[in-house]
Amino acid sequence: MATYNVSVTQSIELQPADIDAGVSTTYIIDNPLSGSSYFVLEAVSDSDGAYDFSSTTTSCVIAGVGGAWSAGGALINETQQAAGAGTQNAALSFGGGYVSNSTEEYNGSSWSAGGDMITGKQNLAGTGTQNAALAAGGFVAGFNVTSCTEEYNGTSWSAGGFLITARPNSKGAGTQNAALAIGGYGPTTCTEEYNGSSWSSGGALINAKQNSAAAGTQNAGLSFGGTGAGFALLSCTEEYNGSSWSSAGALITGRSDLAGVGTQNAALAIGGYQNLTCTEEYNGSSWSAGGALITPNQRNSGAGSTTAALTFGGSYNEYCTEEYTASPGITTITKTFNYSNMEGTYTLGSGLSGLVQNNFKIGVVVAPGGGNLTFVPTNNIPASTLRLRGMGANNS
Repeated sequence: MATYNVSVTQSIELQPADIDAGVSTTYIIDNPLSGSSYFVLEAVSDSDGAYDFSSTTTSCVIAGVGGAWSAGGALINETQQAAGAGTQNAALSFGGGYVSNSTEEYNGSSWSAGGDMITGKQNLAGTGTQNAALAAGGFVAGFNVTSCTEEYNGTSWSAGGFLITARPNSKGAGTQNAALAIGGYGPTTCTEEYNGSSWSSGGALINAKQNSAAAGTQNAGLSFGGTGAGFALLSCTEEYNGSSWSSAGALITGRSDLAGVGTQNAALAIGGYQNLTCTEEYNGSSWSAGGALITPNQRNSGAGSTTAALTFGGSYNEYCTEEYTASPGITTITKTFNYSNMEGTYTLGSGLSGLVQNNFKIGVVVAPGGGNLTFVPTNNIPASTLRLRGMGANNS
């Protein structure tokens, strides 16, 4: 996958390289203007006015990707390296730095105090919902490692079964009664499965990792990013089928100490080391750029889904909460670059609005601040036969 930084203010440029069929090319479109402007992808005409694609049907899909982050209610307590659970409008933050036992509940606009954990801890694994959450492992007072598990019922915490391997820096996925504890300090390939009362060994990760992110369920889990051997920042993604892990599409930006939310087929990677703003969206096979955080963050926690996510806390933003609203839908346009009909359906995404189209061109209106387009041809497109054109302040 290739990525190009372009602008609505740029002059005409030709696509700089061949685009192979089925290969994704992302255009990160900047719009520094105070108003909206068009950005256009079009077939190149020759000196006779004929279009290079006039004799070859070339269908392309252009997808508007990336939602937008907005400020949410501030946490009550200074929080980093905590665990998160729940949804955007019913989230839970628990534990965190420094070895905290606090729990906070989010209602979509503000945080309130929940029941304290039995044992304060940080760098713990967490998963579940606001009324049925699970906390496992982590550091306790004195930075001692713990194997204890606690279960939350919406009001108070109670003791659960002990992890087989005590460790911090693992990540949780699933539900209170069917959870995963993935990776951890070492780094390690360890995976454990929880059945609501006890932990058992699961399939080993392909890559040893700690401080990664996780999403999904016990039988359809996702692990991405993290720190590997020698403190290497990992971009690898792995998918779990309930017994074993398999490799999947790599993150665009390798990182650790990030937040993750969603499912195996629809996940978000949010922030991360070193104090990043980037968000990436996973579709079950590959990652694409999402909307940037308002404030750079790492060691943050997450809750929710790809369409309605929450991230909170972090090393430099201990009280910060941000809410993610995805584009109304992926902007999917199937375009045949010849004199035949435009085919396909589309729903415009965040940063993108009204569509301009004819038999050889697709253009989208880009709001101030910009947006992203992903271009996926169904057959090979030679370099210099696709033209990229910013329209500046001209919206005609």
